[in-house]
Amino acid sequence: MDKNELMISWLNSAYEMEKSIEQTLRGHTSDAKDNRQLHDSIMTHVDETRMQAEMIKNRIEQLGGSTSAIKSGASQMMGMLQGFRD
Repeated sequence: MDKNELMISWLNSAYEMEKSIEQTLRGHTSDAKDNRQLHDSIMTHVDETRMQAEMIKNRIEQLGGSTSAIKSGASQMMGMLQGFRD
């Protein structure tokens, strides 16, 4: 694996983590439904996390890579489950 492939691999891991965190945060919005300020803060964090994931995805593509739909989907599912568990 050359340096570019290694960087793409690391960025894919970061992308998967961001997508998982986004789903976890979305799950927590229902926990804050009675607290508007907390709900809004969580939604702000969701938006920031989504934008960070998009920036990482763009960089992966600029480097000639792509995100794995299967791995991303699995990470998002884990994030959703985490949000329900907490």
